[in-house]
Amino acid sequence: MITTFIAIVILAIGCKKEAQSNADITYSNINKTITRSTTNIDYNLDIDKDGLDDMKFRFDLVNAASINSTYYYNLIEVKNDSLSFHCSKLDLNWKGNIIRNSYPLPYTEQSAISSTISSGYWTDNYFLDYPYLYGKAEEMDKSSSSVIKAFSNNSKNYIAIKIKKKGSYYFGWICLSISDDGESTTIYDAAISKLPNTSIKVGEK
Repeated sequence: MITTFIAIVILAIGCKKEAQSNADITYSNINKTITRSTTNIDYNLDIDKDGLDDMKFRFDLVNAASINSTYYYNLIEVKNDSLSFHCSKLDLNWKGNIIRNSYPLPYTEQSAISSTISSGYWTDNYFLDYPYLYGKAEEMDKSSSSVIKAFSNNSKNYIAIKIKKKGSYYFGWICLSISDDGESTTIYDAAISKLPNTSIKVGEK
């Protein structure tokens, strides 16, 4: 009888700890796919659910008639000046033109996201440093092209973010995939810690 009581108490404490852990994280189950079209539908995400959009997933197409080329980008527009992504700089080389943009670094599940990073850098939206997911330059007749991607696959990938509020940082992650041709992006889910200056594990919710 006493043994059964102790087991129930231990189980109750364990459940309470798990519930408290989830309470420290704002989680969003999204499962939204956006596809490039002539009437493009962008997707806005309020990751910390404060009523203000933090980012917009969008597609850009730019014509460069002077070199008979088009540039196509799949990117994330930052709408919150306090939002940063963990990225590296990658070059799209086309006809002697070097276009250098930020591409988010992929994270593995259960790895920690914090202010400490061993490579890359945190973007600064003050300089409109948006993270790109896919970039393509091609001849207008589509005879040749050059492509650069944030991820080497079209399966689920995790990217790291942080938001600065009142001098403190809140860390989070977004799970997404990009089609091989860059024509669509699927955002699966996202989470951000409610605790200031505290790391979060990728996939934690």
